[in-house]
Amino acid sequence: MASMCISMSADLGWRNTCFLIAAIGFSISLIEVVSIREPQRPSRKSKSSALHAEDGHIQEATKKNLIQAIWAIFSNELVVLVFAASSLRYMGGYVIAGYLPALFATVFPNFDDQYSYINAYVVAGGGFISSWLGGMLADKWRAVEPRARMYLPVCGCFGSLPFMAICCLASDFYVSIFLGLFVEYLVAECWFGPVVATMQSALEADCRALAIACFTLIATFFGSLASYILGYIYDAMLACGYPDTVIRWLVLWSVVTSYVFAGALFLYCATLTQLETLITQEKKPLLRGKGLFIDNSE
Repeated sequence: MASMCISMSADLGWRNTCFLIAAIGFSISLIEVVSIREPQRPSRKSKSSALHAEDGHIQEATKKNLIQAIWAIFSNELVVLVFAASSLRYMGGYVIAGYLPALFATVFPNFDDQYSYINAYVVAGGGFISSWLGGMLADKWRAVEPRARMYLPVCGCFGSLPFMAICCLASDFYVSIFLGLFVEYLVAECWFGPVVATMQSALEADCRALAIACFTLIATFFGSLASYILGYIYDAMLACGYPDTVIRWLVLWSVVTSYVFAGALFLYCATLTQLETLITQEKKPLLRGKGLFIDNSE
């Protein structure tokens, strides 16, 4: 709805638009509170008893405290590099989200309403389809290529660049938003699921929730930083007499830089996997883990 707000604010005013969005958000939250319940889990005592009943020589796992979990996350080379690559990828995504409205308003000033509604469907539809297909393709590809979860984000980063160029440089609005932006989303947004799955699989179960929190915090910070830096550069260039259409080049080169470095780092992450199996904890019980690399011959 962020994109639709451009048109909604013209009809309702920005204050009423904000109130409407807030009301929708509260309504969705209420539905979740009423319909979602925390699943029941066996107690630590019952799990311990069941474990000893099945295999008496295995000792009960000791859950990591906060410091130990943070150390486990940031001492894992693969996870740290995934954080870095994802942060670079977020920087390009935040530039698109933050400055594409300004780009279209500047380059195509007579298409504000069309952009407002079409972009909403492009982002939602293209992003959903790409994420869904990306996860499905990663699982199928991984059956024959253990590094597939890292190769797919590489393909997304580099494969989307021509369509980002079309989006920023095309002289026709519909070519820009459909052939450019929509296809860019279709290609680029396949990265998220495989990357999160890789990060989670490289860590033991008692670190994964904290890892997601760290991932979100770090990536969001650098994405926001990229938006701030680009805004500062854009204002400085306008003050120096550059035309406002320079935004199309700023957006394009920001996204290209972000995606190229992110793709290169994802590709390097793929070299950290074993030749026969991805670094993974996902199919192993936590108590039988032997470190980051798991012997699947057991």
